[in-house]
Amino acid sequence: TQCPAELLVLVGQVIAAVCCLGKQLFLTFPRGYLRVHFGMNGTTRVNAPMPPDRDRRLAAEMHFGAVCLRFYDCTLAVATRPLAPLDDRKPLDFCSDMYDAARSFAAVRRA
Repeated sequence: TQCPAELLVLVGQVIAAVCCLGKQLFLTFPRGYLRVHFGMNGTTRVNAPMPPDRDRRLAAEMHFGAVCLRFYDCTLAVATRPLAPLDDRKPLDFCSDMYDAARSFAAVRRA
């Protein structure tokens, strides 16, 4: 499988941390992180054959030794800046029990 150009910065790196927030998965690496947004139909498969349903769009395939991760029907974004701690992001997640509307609106105004 061909590597999307934006993922090339992650080649050779080891996953340092994994966390979920809403419909997003964050894979943290020593020199950045990968944000996977699953949207309405996105999925991931670990060490599984390609799905028989050819309607699924393979967004990325990543290999870590014997482990193969495949992401389908999702969007990927790579960032090389540090990822804010999860506790700082949870109040911004509408689905989180820690959601803070005032803080969310302030973050949007700053962006």
